[in-house]
Amino acid sequence: MAIRPPKYNSQGYTLLEMLAVISIVGIVMGFAAPSLLALNKPLRDGTSQFKGTLSLIRSKAISSNQAYRIRPKFPTKAQYIGEKYPQTPRNFIVEYAANCQVNKYGSATAGSGLPDGWQQASQFDLDLPEAVGIDGNVTVAGSATSDGSDSFTPANGASAINVAYEANLRWSICYDNRGIAYQPVTLNLKDFQGNNKAITSQIEILGIGQLRVTTRDRAGNTISPDPSSGNPIF
Repeated sequence: MAIRPPKYNSQGYTLLEMLAVISIVGIVMGFAAPSLLALNKPLRDGTSQFKGTLSLIRSKAISSNQAYRIRPKFPTKAQYIGEKYPQTPRNFIVEYAANCQVNKYGSATAGSGLPDGWQQASQFDLDLPEAVGIDGNVTVAGSATSDGSDSFTPANGASAINVAYEANLRWSICYDNRGIAYQPVTLNLKDFQGNNKAITSQIEILGIGQLRVTTRDRAGNTISPDPSSGNPIF
């Protein structure tokens, strides 16, 4: 007795079925798109990361009875040429020492043969999202560390870009063993991508160690209902 192979339905999808599937997919994507866009907020993420790192090293300073600081990772403007956006800086390193007065900028006098007294705490290093960086001057204890941006042409022939003077890379935020900021510091994080309502977050590190965040739009208007709350709208 011959065994017949099973019959398969060779009929494909009808045009009506295909249109129905496409319609359902379109509806689902319509609902999902706003949620996906909401996830792309580099300024919100960068501000949260920066605040979190500051809170972490402040707690670490108190618990270890040492001074902890955060400062720009790269000391020269030439090291920022390859960035996709012309911000400087967005990479930071964390170090600790006996106190905040140990060689303010982290390097001993050339030729002295003396160590700078700071030790790396690389597990706390911070890299902000690519589209976010510190924009303009950083104000330390009431004085700006530089007076703007310097336009120069990189040696590799790339087009001229604006980056901060190297003096603007010579600052740090340091907490002593009581969790008090050695110097009040004010800086601006900017979203260089600029696709969201919030463009900048001004972060103020007060002398007592507290943080104040003010979020502004492209026109410079504050868009946080209560900047002192530390929970700005992005």
